[in-house]
Amino acid sequence: MLFGAVETHSWYMGVIGAALLLAVGGAVTRQRWAKFLVYAFAAILTFQWLRIVGGQITSGLLIPYLREMSLRNAVLTFIPAGLMFVLTGYCCYVASRYFGNREDHVR
Repeated sequence: MLFGAVETHSWYMGVIGAALLLAVGGAVTRQRWAKFLVYAFAAILTFQWLRIVGGQITSGLLIPYLREMSLRNAVLTFIPAGLMFVLTGYCCYVASRYFGNREDHVR
């Protein structure tokens, strides 16, 4: 993501990539602030997906596309996004449970 941002001159993707690298460093060292970067990435990922799908719906491209296919294929179309959200939710759970909790500092 970080290298792609440099090639395409998308500065915000470079910022997100750098923040993710920072979050990884904080997660490895179990810093308390790392979980907030994980939450921010989850929020950005969710917002981006909703923005893209919303744009496809408002432009009139998604609904006709889904109506052309069978119900099974329409459902299968959204399984990768569903898995992405499950993994994102799990990352938030792990961040809230294990990154720099106060109980770790009391021992």
